[in-house]
Amino acid sequence: MSIHFDNGASLFIGNHLTPKAKTVKVQTECVNSALVRYNPEIVQATKEAALPVLLQREAKDNEIAAQKGLKPYTLLNVEFHDGADEQTGGYMGWYYVTLAVDGKICTHLETGLSHDIADGKVSDTPTRADYFTAGALKETDVDYVFNNVGFSSASTLYALPLRDDVRERAEQTLAQRSADQPERDTFSIYQVPAGPQGRDFRYRPYEELQAAGLAVDRKNYELVYTAPLDKKTTLEDIYRTFNADDRPAGFRGHSLSVSDVVVVNRGGKEEAHYCDSIGFTPVPEFMRESPIKTAEMSTEQNYNMIDGTLNNAPSMGELEARAKAGEQISLFDVAEAAKVEAQKPKQTRLASKSAQRQKKPSIRAQLKAAKEEQAKKSPAREKSKELEV
Repeated sequence: MSIHFDNGASLFIGNHLTPKAKTVKVQTECVNSALVRYNPEIVQATKEAALPVLLQREAKDNEIAAQKGLKPYTLLNVEFHDGADEQTGGYMGWYYVTLAVDGKICTHLETGLSHDIADGKVSDTPTRADYFTAGALKETDVDYVFNNVGFSSASTLYALPLRDDVRERAEQTLAQRSADQPERDTFSIYQVPAGPQGRDFRYRPYEELQAAGLAVDRKNYELVYTAPLDKKTTLEDIYRTFNADDRPAGFRGHSLSVSDVVVVNRGGKEEAHYCDSIGFTPVPEFMRESPIKTAEMSTEQNYNMIDGTLNNAPSMGELEARAKAGEQISLFDVAEAAKVEAQKPKQTRLASKSAQRQKKPSIRAQLKAAKEEQAKKSPAREKSKELEV
């Protein structure tokens, strides 16, 4: 039985066999029961009782989401749909919640959730034993986990339109929770992407990389995994976890190997660590901007730039002299010097090339010799099983 209102809203009040449903006695009992259940004071008490329990479930849901590479949600409020708008009158009397997923506020509505809240039976742990994607959703649509079920914050299948008053309450709660919660510690894994462009950087010990004049630059890496980090977890723990057969479900890279970078964020402070042949080597340069990019972004640093060229950059001749003296040379400096040489007038370039011919060995020969020398060394850590052939 339901009560139908002029605005199209419908309120379910009971379920009885047709003969009984037509009697005044049964109808009166159902109406009185509905009036008690939807009394504003009772509704408010019901919402307040459900909220702390759902907050405990939030932490467990987000742990599952992290394992699957999905986003955490922030529980905001428990709401009661009063059927005031014509668009969703069919859900009058339903309880639902508001969430924030990646900063976006959305509503979350389920039949089971509404009944559990109304009956005071909300569980602080997910009641679904095995994870699955919510009906009518594709796995690729899913971005958060609620009660061990995958949902989409962009879908309207399990949601109600966000009313202005509901949005305002949600925004206030989100601001309060954001202020109350300290920044979570996390770790992130970066790996050199597959392909020929990363061949010079992939699976090389840090010392060998330096000898070749190469830098651990974030632009040569891609992020493959991020997850919460507890206080007891060490870098070696992370190494063992991501070399085991049962790696986290959301991990989409190869086993943690030499040349990978692990960025640890503790208390808002980020530190980068290079997975080396033995242990990890700190690489603060991974967190820094490229020096040339930084110079381009700063007017003060551009004071000595003419026609887009930094005048204090070493020339090709200077680089070859450094290499001959046994210094390590950056390939980036070589590329920049070659670019500068190409921009010089023709006579100047000819004179420069003539002078370079008289200086042996060349920088490329020096770099090649360094790489051959390092190739003779055998690293203590094995390269990844997924090495390219």
